[in-house]
Amino acid sequence: MAAQRSRIPYEQLRHHIPENAWLLLWPLLQRYPLSITLWNHRQSKFGDYKAPQRDGIHHISLNKSQNQFAFLITTIHELAHMEVQERYGRYKQPHGREWKRVFQQMMNPFLAAGCFPEELARQLVRHMTNPKATTSSDPCLMKVLSDYDEIKGVMLEEVPENAIFRMENGMVFRKGSRLRSRFNCFRVDNERLYYVPALIRVEPL
Repeated sequence: MAAQRSRIPYEQLRHHIPENAWLLLWPLLQRYPLSITLWNHRQSKFGDYKAPQRDGIHHISLNKSQNQFAFLITTIHELAHMEVQERYGRYKQPHGREWKRVFQQMMNPFLAAGCFPEELARQLVRHMTNPKATTSSDPCLMKVLSDYDEIKGVMLEEVPENAIFRMENGMVFRKGSRLRSRFNCFRVDNERLYYVPALIRVEPL
């Protein structure tokens, strides 16, 4: 089944984040012309950002299948890309020092306001000293974040190689070799190769 997407009014984000984060997030959404799209689920990414074209509008997409804390982190991550685009232009490295600095500046008020549970906040403070291009590259942070997922199961990294497993979207795969923070996985019905994050939860079959 293909992932479904929809463009939304900003207020709908309120249902996907911790309640005490909304008053901090709202001003960030208002800074520049912005279109937000929610996807039901994508295995390849948590969110993404596209710079304005002729319409002058920034575009952000987010997976609404994330738990509320992961969704908030991803939203701030993508808004930091928007801020970098406005301050420095499109030719800076996507996750270079400018983005890291802006991401840290944007995240600090949410940490100070207690928008994250204590253990998650500790891991996030550590992560933010040198934030990575994706939270899936930080195993310690991902493991704590996964405690708040509604979807239960085992992490893909715990599944033996060549074992068969089912993902949340119903697709069935055979696990292959590791590639840094992802695994080569082959869809059973057509043998297509997918790169699946090691720290997502799956159902072994």
